[in-house]
Order: sequence, then structure tokens, then C-alpha cells
Amino acid sequence: MSHSKSSPSTLQRVANHRYLYRRGSHFYFRRAVPKDVRQAFGGKPDETIALKTDSLSQARHVLARHLRDFDRKLAEARALPDPTAPGLPKSRILRVPETEEVDAVVRAWLKTQEAETVTRVMALTPGQLDASADELGHFEQAVRAAARAGNGANLPLSWLADHLAEAHGWECHAGSRARGYLEVRLARAQLEWARVARSEYAFDPRPQPDAYFAPDHARADAEVFAKVVHHQPLPIFDLLGDYANEAMPSPATLKAWRTCLQSLIDHLGHDDAARVSRADVVAWKDALLKPQGGEKPRSQQTVSKKYLAAAKTVFGWAERNMRIPENPVSRVVVSIPKKERLREEKGITDAEAEVILAAALAAEPDARSPIRGFARRWVPWICAYTGARVGEITQLRAEDIFRHSTGVQCIRITPEAGAQKGKQARIVPLHPHLLEQGLLDVVKGKTGPLFYDPSKHRGGTEGNPQHKKVGERLGGWVRDLGVDDEELQPNHGWRHRFKQQARAIYMDIETRDAIQGHAATTEGQKYGSVPVQVMYEQIARLPRYFAT
Repeated sequence: MSHSKSSPSTLQRVANHRYLYRRGSHFYFRRAVPKDVRQAFGGKPDETIALKTDSLSQARHVLARHLRDFDRKLAEARALPDPTAPGLPKSRILRVPETEEVDAVVRAWLKTQEAETVTRVMALTPGQLDASADELGHFEQAVRAAARAGNGANLPLSWLADHLAEAHGWECHAGSRARGYLEVRLARAQLEWARVARSEYAFDPRPQPDAYFAPDHARADAEVFAKVVHHQPLPIFDLLGDYANEAMPSPATLKAWRTCLQSLIDHLGHDDAARVSRADVVAWKDALLKPQGGEKPRSQQTVSKKYLAAAKTVFGWAERNMRIPENPVSRVVVSIPKKERLREEKGITDAEAEVILAAALAAEPDARSPIRGFARRWVPWICAYTGARVGEITQLRAEDIFRHSTGVQCIRITPEAGAQKGKQARIVPLHPHLLEQGLLDVVKGKTGPLFYDPSKHRGGTEGNPQHKKVGERLGGWVRDLGVDDEELQPNHGWRHRFKQQARAIYMDIETRDAIQGHAATTEGQKYGSVPVQVMYEQIARLPRYFAT
């Protein structure tokens, strides 16, 4: 394999393709390498390979070959059969199970044991029943003693853990957190089975089911789990990296979360995720809400929706993947007081819209950056008539403005152009007023991004891309025009205004949500899509802004 020398941090994932990335017009294969086999991959945390093509269809074809090569190399490193060989299931590549999956498998095993016990009791004599009950007592004592000793459980239970791990393709090697969790849950299942079986042998009423799996046992399990697993430092940023390799959040989200988690690390004085307690998180939350060195304290909304949300997501993923016994952030909340709001309208008012759009019409090329004036001229108008997020418009490319097969002129808002909330492409028809202003004429002959120059990287990074910087500058420009109400978001206000205008003309709810990219609220609304012609007819009914 030939490896790209380029830094993977500049790559952007292609929508709907887990391992396909692009930088500019070129495509790359990128896949995270599990820690236990990195030596076989040269010690690299991920495999990144240039596909040497700028064709998406060709990239998909080449990608399949590299995926097969990666799986084969992974299997060799783990001494497993070749997963690409005919007749062998691809599931032979081992994986670390989530806690919910382990619980489900253990519960299924328990139900099978209980059913077999009921059948066996029917064939036993009274003497055999008494002997079996005595054996169960000794068995329970052995399981409890092994659990208290912190060495997993008895040998038969260890064999059972091996069997379940093998049957389900789990990576549960001795000493791992996954193995520790599996053995602890199996020990609890054995105690539950013994309790039920003892009542069957004595012909007593069957006890309350799942008593050993009641919530009040969770803390006891966590303590045993901590003994079973030999503690090794678990860096918080390693968790973030592993989570990112799986969930693939946007670069901007990762940048913000790094800031939040660094704040937690600074507060703790260490970066070991396994040592973080709920008391630590509460103390961190309290510190965030207090003034720091004379600075204005962070708001309750910021602490809750930004700092705690980042930690809760990463630690929650770690708990589900058995990196830590429990999520210390899950039950920590911030009480958010209702904010006093003096402004009546959330969106841009008629007067504010006239000020902004008039200034946009008069916008001239900036001497330092001609494209900046182009953004001032068109972005506010497009936002006004589409209700799109400003970032969705500032990252528009010339090829995203096109004539639909129905004959309607549209824009395509797509994750291929850059980061997008929801990561779902959509088509939005253009209002006739935008066409009359000459939008199609000014983009004719252009290629690539319309409102920033990708060749000028200064001022834009993966975590803070150029199109976002364009939106921030536009917000500042609007403030300079005198539209400076602190309760108004100068760019996002167009989304609120569009919704208000749509309600005024009784636009269908599904249609306006489809135009703005709002998620469906019911299962039925998720089916199908709103036809372009329907969206255009509704958009064309929106009242025009002042005559141009």
C-alpha cells in the first residue's frame, strides 16, 4: 500500500461514506486502526491512503479494494481467518461490545437456564431435590466469594464468558474492561439463576424476577468491576479520539469539545477518565459558573449545553463501550433560569430587514477582498428568501446553483460543500425576486465556493472554516449598520423571520420544514419528500422585499 504524506486533519468525510474522505478535488481512504494492532500498521492511529482520482465513482471502486486489504491485514494481526475469503463470515473481526449488548446476551442465557431448571425439577425425587438445593447453596457462596476477591468469578463462569465472547465475536481478553464487565454480569446472572432454582426445588412460589439485576445493585457491580479490571490511566483525550473515530463529529464540534474537556482536565489536575467521579463533575460545574479573575461568569446555558454536553457525550460513549464502569456526568444538571426577553420578535423586523437588504444592494467590492463585497451583496438576500442557516449559504459553490429537472432554479445545500447540521442534503427553490436581481448571471462561469477563496487559508482552519469566518464578518457588518439589538442574532434572525413569513401565508408545515432543513417531528413525516415544484410554488408566494 502507498500512504499519503498529507495530514489527515485537513480531510473532510464524504457524506454517506464512512471511510471515504476528500481534500479539495482528491479522494482518500481513511480508517482508524485499533490500538491492539497498531504495531502491524507501523504504529499509526489511522490508515490514510490517497486514491489518486478526482472521480467519486472511481473513488468508490478503489475504496472497496483498500477496505478488503485493511480487513485482511487486521485479521492477520489478530491471528484470525482471512475475512475476505469465500465462505467465512465478515464478523470474525472481533469488536468490543457495548454494555447494553452484554446485558442482553447475559439475560438471554439466564432465561435459558431458568427454563431448563423447571424441566429438570419435574424429573427429580424428593431426596434429589434436597441435595440439589444444598449444592445451590454452596454454589452461591463460591460465586460471592470469587466476586468479593475481585478476581472475576469461578472457573466455570470464566469458561462461560469465553464461550459467549467467541459466539458473538467479542474482543474480551483477560484483564480488559469488557471481560471484567462480562464476568461481573455473568456472576450476577448465576446468583439470579440459583435463587430461582432453589425456589423451584423447594416447590415454593417463584420469587420476584430479576431481583439481582435491580437498580440498587448497580453501585455494588461498579465496585466489583473496578476490582476485576486492573486500573490503568485512561487519558480523556484518548477517549475523545476514539469516540471521534467512530461517530465522526464535525471538525468544529471537535474543536469546541477539546476546549471543554481541557477545562475539565485543568480543574481536575489530571486527565485520567477512570478517576473522574460525579463529585468531581459537580465541582467543575460550580467552578464554571463562578467569575474567573474578574471576567464575566459563564451562563448556565453555556455550561449546560456546551461544557457538560461535551463531557456527557464522551463519557457516555466510554461507559457504553466499557472503558469506564459508569458515566460520572450523566446525572449532573444545571438549573437554567428563564431568561428575561425584552424584544418581542425573535426574527429580523421589517425595518431591520430593509436596512440590511438596502445595504446589501449597495455593497461594493472590498479593496482588500473583492469576494467579501460579493458575500455582503448576496448572502443576506439568499438567507431572507430561503430561511437557510448562514453557514449553509456562505459555503455554497457555483455548482450548487442549478436548474432542476422540473425547470425550477434551485440551490443545493449539501454536506459535500462543508459542515452542515443534520448532515442531510436538500434542495431549495430560488424566489423569483432573486432571479430578477441577476443571481444566475453573476454566478455564471464561476466554479467552486462563491463567498470565500479556498486558496487563501489564513483565517480559516478545519475547526473554524473559512465559510464560518465569512458568516461572522457578515454579522459584524450588520451590527455596524445599526442593527445592533443584543437580543437579535444578526444572521440567524433570517431563519426566524422566514418561519414567520411562511406562517403568514399559511405555508404547509412540512413544506416550510423541508425548505429550512428542520427534522421531521413524527414518524409519518419522515416518509418521502416534498416535491420541488410544491416548494417553489410556496416560496413564490412569499411577499417581496422592497422594490429594486
